[in-house]
Amino acid sequence: MCTMNKKATIIATSLFVLIIVGMFAASFILRQKVTNVAEAPIVATEEIVEPLRINGVHTFSNGKHTVLAELETGSTCALVETTSNVTKGARDEAIINLQIIESDDANCVRQPTMRRFLISFEAGKDAHITAKVDSNDAILNLVEQDSAKTLDINDEFFFKG
Repeated sequence: MCTMNKKATIIATSLFVLIIVGMFAASFILRQKVTNVAEAPIVATEEIVEPLRINGVHTFSNGKHTVLAELETGSTCALVETTSNVTKGARDEAIINLQIIESDDANCVRQPTMRRFLISFEAGKDAHITAKVDSNDAILNLVEQDSAKTLDINDEFFFKG
């Protein structure tokens, strides 16, 4: 009976020692993996930004294009400055440049706000018209209006979707 107790004690002690050694080994291996991950260089990823969508209406009359549209700004006090560049060629290229000027007035509410703009420029009837907002390409979604209609900044227009 005494030998059976000695065997059980030796086996239990051996298992206990193996478990302790295994825990130290696992801890060492995991520490090495965590250290290797921490040493890995962090690669900066570029944020993918969807182009800003601009909805509006367009007329062409007597060699002059007029665009009335609106775009979203970041505050209720933001202003939109407009300029246009026209490149003459087989098919004229017109770029509407929009600059959003945010106000630093403490009374301005920081919330998305739609701002209208009206711009006219001379270019050929079939000119390709694009837009840039703060030097970034934008999606220009224009609906053709009757050329006899003169667009005004207060005109209403609606887009579904």
